[in-house]
Amino acid sequence: MALFVQRAQAVKPQFQLSEDNARTVVEICRRLEGLPLALELAAARTRLFPLPTLLIRLEHRLSVLTGARQDVHARQRTLRDTIAWSYDLLNREEQAFLRRLCVFAGSCTLEAVEAVCRAPGDLSAPALDLVASLLDHSLLQQHERGTQEPGLQLFEMIRDFGLELLEAHGELERCQHAHATYYLQLSEQARAALPGAQQLVWLEQLEQEHGNIRAALDWLLAHHETESALRIASALRLYWFLSGRLSEGRGFLEQALAAGSRDERLGGNRTYARALDAAGYLAFVKHDPQQAAVHLEASLELFERLQDQQGIATSLSRLGTTMHVLGKGTEGLARMQEALTRFREMGETSSCADVLFALGSTAFLRGEYDQAREQLEESQALCPAGAVTWVRASGLHYLGFVSYAQADYARARLLSEESLAFFRRLRVPLYTSEAMVILSCELLALGEETNAQALLEEALTLARERENIQDLARVHWGRGHLALRQNHLAEAQTWLEESITEVEGKWLIPRIKWVVASCLEGLGEIALARDKAKRAVQLFAAAQTVRGANGYYTPVGMEQPFYERTLAMARTQLGEEDFSALWKKGLGMTVDQALAMREIEEGAGRDLPVVSSLAPSKAPALAPPAGLTRREVEVLRLVAQGLTSHQIAEQLVLSPNTVNVHVQSIYNKLGVSTRVEAARFAIEHHLL
Repeated sequence: MALFVQRAQAVKPQFQLSEDNARTVVEICRRLEGLPLALELAAARTRLFPLPTLLIRLEHRLSVLTGARQDVHARQRTLRDTIAWSYDLLNREEQAFLRRLCVFAGSCTLEAVEAVCRAPGDLSAPALDLVASLLDHSLLQQHERGTQEPGLQLFEMIRDFGLELLEAHGELERCQHAHATYYLQLSEQARAALPGAQQLVWLEQLEQEHGNIRAALDWLLAHHETESALRIASALRLYWFLSGRLSEGRGFLEQALAAGSRDERLGGNRTYARALDAAGYLAFVKHDPQQAAVHLEASLELFERLQDQQGIATSLSRLGTTMHVLGKGTEGLARMQEALTRFREMGETSSCADVLFALGSTAFLRGEYDQAREQLEESQALCPAGAVTWVRASGLHYLGFVSYAQADYARARLLSEESLAFFRRLRVPLYTSEAMVILSCELLALGEETNAQALLEEALTLARERENIQDLARVHWGRGHLALRQNHLAEAQTWLEESITEVEGKWLIPRIKWVVASCLEGLGEIALARDKAKRAVQLFAAAQTVRGANGYYTPVGMEQPFYERTLAMARTQLGEEDFSALWKKGLGMTVDQALAMREIEEGAGRDLPVVSSLAPSKAPALAPPAGLTRREVEVLRLVAQGLTSHQIAEQLVLSPNTVNVHVQSIYNKLGVSTRVEAARFAIEHHLL
């Protein structure tokens, strides 16, 4: 950055680094990979282009970075000339090897390089010697890759140059095919290894190879190599999940399945069945159980046609979990039990551990704590000894959750701490924030408020980094829970309402509905403390309806003492008759109506219409315009007031990226494309 600023001032003396342009300068330096010549050439262009324009144009680096001075050696006039001069110094085999390296997107291993670059069979020199030569010429970089062997990577500008040459030599498609073939083989090795004791090692390797995997899938789909694309995308099912790339993995699978469904030769083979299973799995964890069920039913039908016993058991297990979420608890449980029986007969220990974890976690959500503990402990016993795996970490988390719900706080803490240590090693987004929140509750129950607060701050940072709305809701609930137990009622109310708002429209998802219900009950406690016993009863009743949604009841569990005390006090204050009437009324309230009670009670004082379902309220007076969520209305108001995304983020305690996501959603819903148009809408609809 210092070099860039210095060179920019040489051609534009008034140029200064400031808060407004620092981020753009950082991105320019990153895009040019810190190469001094590239930075000097780019800085010279600040005379012609504003920084944002220059950054956009740097997507075509080699054509932009043309030097103006004529009194320097030809190879220094442009970056292209400099790279071409270095390329011409290589012998024929080194040139061919460098060109073929350009098909790799990002870092790669020596094994991958040897498989891809030597695929045409016209190189006599060993790959290791050719790599050493390119390293000596500073055309190739070597870097550490965690516990893996060192990685090899080209500067992107050299890669741009080499790809042009590769195409000019007629080698591009052949090398891309060899590249895709290698990553197909790697992916299928990962399929077998990822569930086992080497899960952490394989996650690290696949993370390093992510760019190449994506490039291989893009090429296969573009060239209608559908079956190979399905094989890679489905083999990496567990990787998409554990790396937090659910949308990406699901997108590749859906795209390939759509293409494959039109190709009759894929209609009845194992590749297609596995892809449907993987797509169903990712749809489920992305909270789309209806689509998950469609894919899994189709997968099960194909596996049965193929008489693939392992495939049948796998689809049965996933279908059972999905049915549980869809409110078909009895049928779902039967499917999971059948899957467990089949896996036991096949001696599939790892798969048994997976199904037992699913059975134990769903039993926990139903409040069957003893059964949950038994199944989760059996799952733990079947996990590879000493291995760090997601099932191991998640099982420990739920065992800690069970102990906390049963008020065994010391045991809960030990289990949760062990679980969190595994999650941190795996760097897995799903459940990590939740594990931190539950551990903070256990610490609070043991009197360690300072440690609980610190853990919640860490969980909040992680949730923001991951842009995970549900994790944000859990963390906000945790902060509200802490503030409530410290008797900081105003702060608690803010966090609890914030938690519910974060997951608007997703209140009944099984793994989030206990959070929403607990938030409503916390608000009920606050209402009672403020002598609003009627409101408290209705909030608790509305929470009861949320807990009973989707065909099973999520128990109060960990909040039981506070729950019982609050309701007993409200019953005493109101009397049995009024209490029962208010409870019945609260059972019919939507979450929207329960939240709106305070606004209406403190405002016009009018009552709310009561409906008997959990569907969002249709009352025009309560519903935000244009289908906006409550959070989007908040963001729109601040946009209309002229605040930037960073200022809105600070005010709403969000990340700027999250604010930008909300702003784009607002634009889409309102059919506008600028802040001025959005502000006009806010004014016309009296949102200010």
